[in-house]
Amino acid sequence: MSFLFTHSHAPAVLPNNPDAQASFFSPVLEASLVGEPLKTVALGAPLGAFYGAAKSLWYGYPLSQGYGIIAKQATLFGGISGVYMAVNVAAAQFRQKDDVWNAPIAGLAAGFVVGARTGGVPKMFFYSSLFSAVSLWGNLFLTQLRKNEGLLDHEKRKARSEFFGVKGQRDPYKERWEAIQARRAAADE
Repeated sequence: MSFLFTHSHAPAVLPNNPDAQASFFSPVLEASLVGEPLKTVALGAPLGAFYGAAKSLWYGYPLSQGYGIIAKQATLFGGISGVYMAVNVAAAQFRQKDDVWNAPIAGLAAGFVVGARTGGVPKMFFYSSLFSAVSLWGNLFLTQLRKNEGLLDHEKRKARSEFFGVKGQRDPYKERWEAIQARRAAADE
């Protein structure tokens, strides 16, 4: 059973600093199907507990009832984050691709969990499509953000236009430089 909690120890190189190592999460294709979700549960449960505490304080619940709300929200947030990461890792390893489509698949599963908790099949489909769309948008945004990090402004504009499918935009500086080069070549002849 130790294979469930271990993964290959290939270093995860950060994009801007090749010497730096990623410290908490592993690359998805090399990640453990149990270890990574446990890490996200460890992050999601305290966030849920904080939300539950804020909710119980906001509504003025008695202390004994507040503990129940805190535990309920911690369990919910931890469960959703664990399901999300487990399905994300499973989808990546099943498909053998670490691409943008793993997040919507995981969002679909996490949305089903939230929908099942709130009750009703229509809510399950609503939350699963919502979580899937938000996961896809977030993953596309973060992928573009990572790709454009450290680029100059004109390089970012070019990458942004290629991302949205607008290619071949007019570059007036390039045209002006070509005109100058053509005049120089004509003058030298």
